[in-house]
Amino acid sequence: YYTSRPAAAQKIVGELVKLLGNKHILGEKGWRLFVGIFVNNAVSTLITVLIGIVPFLFLPLANPVLNGGVIGLLAAVSKQAGMPLVRFFLVGIAPHGIIELAAVLYATGLGLSLTLEIIRKILVPSPGESPSFPRLIVHAMRSWATIVLPLLLAAALVETFITPLLLGIR
Repeated sequence: YYTSRPAAAQKIVGELVKLLGNKHILGEKGWRLFVGIFVNNAVSTLITVLIGIVPFLFLPLANPVLNGGVIGLLAAVSKQAGMPLVRFFLVGIAPHGIIELAAVLYATGLGLSLTLEIIRKILVPSPGESPSFPRLIVHAMRSWATIVLPLLLAAALVETFITPLLLGIR
């Protein structure tokens, strides 16, 4: 979509730069950039998990959909800047993206499991079943902390320190 509409891509990138500029991520280097990327992704995936408590809307799916949109947008801008798309994906996205995608999809799965369990309890209540919702939340948070966060940590390290070297930026 964005490769066929370069003006729209540039406008959206400008808005994203403003947003990220407010978070003080842009312009940072080294460990400050790493912390910014890690915290941003940790908060994003935490929201993805917790938003699963809203039944019937399947809101956790928004995270991977939005990530895909951002990657498409960045691909369009990179193409406009003269970077071949294959290089953009193989060098600029894949090294950290494979790890980050696993974390995002796992967090999405945790959020969806909460959504589905709440829907099940609403539509098919079991007489005598004790509410296990607090246990589900604890399980989801434990999984997020022990699986998602380490993956995001690794992805942020690669994105901060390896990807720029591969792209020849630093």
